Amino acid sequence: MMLTETNGPELIAEVASRKTGIHVTKLGQSDKKMLTRLVERLYQRVEMAAVAEAVLRSRAKCMRALSAATSVFHIWEFITMVVLSFMQG
Repeated sequence: MMLTETNGPELIAEVASRKTGIHVTKLGQSDKKMLTRLVERLYQRVEMAAVAEAVLRSRAKCMRALSAATSVFHIWEFITMVVLSFMQG
């Protein structure tokens, strides 16, 4: 195999054939359609996984922000309690 700057369909088919044992150049039309659908479904799953990961990251950020806000509220509550007890005592 010769090194080239671009990889054409023939080179990709040759590498895929060597790695998988499937002779891509000898696939029938129905096999090509099946593989095309498989690739499309895998792509959709990858997209769905990326969306799910983004949602989980977003929720984690919201939870951290809520936790920080709660901490600030508790600190403020404590300071208020100390000031009031100081003023009464």
